[in-house]
Amino acid sequence: MDEIQNINPAVTETLPVNKKDRLEKWSEIVKISKTSNLGLLHIEVFGDTQKQVTETSDAILAVLTTKNFSFLGRGQDLDIRIMSGPIVEKNPSISEIIFAAIGGILIGMLISFMWNYYREEMKSRQYFAQIKKNEDQEYTESLKDLN
Repeated sequence: MDEIQNINPAVTETLPVNKKDRLEKWSEIVKISKTSNLGLLHIEVFGDTQKQVTETSDAILAVLTTKNFSFLGRGQDLDIRIMSGPIVEKNPSISEIIFAAIGGILIGMLISFMWNYYREEMKSRQYFAQIKKNEDQEYTESLKDLN
């Protein structure tokens, strides 16, 4: 973690000052799994913002590629390659979820209002069409009576 702080101090600014708490928080932010028989490391970095995650992952990659002798000692022939770059996922925040829910409710109410208006309009048109039809029938019957 000291090497990461030397490369990018902004990465460790949000971590606690106490060393124990700092390591616990770091273990929550960075998850490492390895495939021993293949020699692969899978590093997952978690954070509140995309910028924070990108800075942390870039700093980790820089330490692994440029300062790998810190882990094995000098003179070791170690080839570190990046199989795939950082993949950043953006999950919605609570405020975005609430905003989407309220927007969905409002749109649902608008559609419901429009549907009810359309249905009532169709009923009234059918009602007036029926009245007109009845009036036309009465008129034709009265004309027949006149003849």
